[in-house]
Amino acid sequence: MSGLKLFSAMLAALWLSSCALPEASPTCLDIAETGADGRAIRAAPLPAVASGGKELCEGIALIRDQRGEVARAMLARALEALPATDSWLAQGALAWSLTLDKQNDEALQLWDPAIAGAVRTGNRKREYSFRMVRGTLYARAEQYAPSLADFTAAYALSNEPRPQAQAAYSVLGLAVTTNNLDLARDWYPKVMQTAAAAKDVATQSKAAEFYAQMLEEAGQPDEAAKVYDNAVTAARATGSKEMQAEMLEYQGQARFTAGDYRGGERAYGEAAELARQAGQTEFAAQLDASLRARLMRYESGDACGVFLDAGKPEIAERTVTDVPQERRSWALQACEIRVFIKKNDPGRARQRLEGLIQKTGTGAQCGELRALAVQIGMTVDAAPQLSSSSSYPNSPPVLNAPPVYDGRCRL
Repeated sequence: MSGLKLFSAMLAALWLSSCALPEASPTCLDIAETGADGRAIRAAPLPAVASGGKELCEGIALIRDQRGEVARAMLARALEALPATDSWLAQGALAWSLTLDKQNDEALQLWDPAIAGAVRTGNRKREYSFRMVRGTLYARAEQYAPSLADFTAAYALSNEPRPQAQAAYSVLGLAVTTNNLDLARDWYPKVMQTAAAAKDVATQSKAAEFYAQMLEEAGQPDEAAKVYDNAVTAARATGSKEMQAEMLEYQGQARFTAGDYRGGERAYGEAAELARQAGQTEFAAQLDASLRARLMRYESGDACGVFLDAGKPEIAERTVTDVPQERRSWALQACEIRVFIKKNDPGRARQRLEGLIQKTGTGAQCGELRALAVQIGMTVDAAPQLSSSSSYPNSPPVLNAPPVYDGRCRL
């Protein structure tokens, strides 16, 4: 999981973003921010500057045409022609072009005066856009403190849910990248609230996924499972069965990790069915195989043992009781006895032990039950697997007859 992926994907949509703040009369700058192509940018009105507007718009259109070097030459002409008070517009466009071409050092030198110009002129829309891109650039360079400052400032610049959601999502990306769970806790609710207001379910879904993964890695599977519930809900709103299947897979993983056998089985089962409905047969087969392996881990008693060794007897007990009776292996039933011993409940431990003895033959399993019996104070014979009675029913006793095995475990 890498938060930098968030930033790389974000850059493609920015100049800076279709989430830019609204403005009354759109110019070529505003049209560019919607992701429009060069033709639409050239057809838009020029910005309200005394001179250099035509060169500025043409330079931005050339950026959209992916002609970086030619665009920068045109923007250099715009910078010369623009009045000094408006030069920051061309500096921002040049910085954008350099950022897209990954000429990061040169871009940062221009972003500073471009943002300063936006602040000086009170142009909140340009400042928001510029800070979003510069924050992304700082993140790429692993300069996380100034990146956080830019994204936080961008969030505060808008009262509109869509740009706020984009800024909050960027902060969450920083939290993921730096493994800062406290920062994620602060900003995850902001992402979900603003993205919901913007009806941006894709952002809600991905934010929940990233945050839940952080919680899982931090050893908080119960909380992660609850967050994945949010991700599944958001995915359902998209109508994409493939996205729902993906989120349900993550939810199932978290459920199993939290000791929720039934919840994990339900999530994986639904994910596989949705994947099949979406035509993702290979993905569905992978989900089916993963589900079988995870169920076996519970039914074999492995999960119970792990939780018990980790000092979590309550969860260990759940890994037993959630499994249907017919699926409980001998080892799982033996683990349940250890759970009750750990919980200082000798009554239930003895009850389960006596029941399991009836199903157990001689050998290693019997030895394990005898050891458990000692732990709860039950009397253990020296040779419980031996019986001196005749192997034939209703036959008279034979004096000095040797003991014979009856194939059953005895305490």
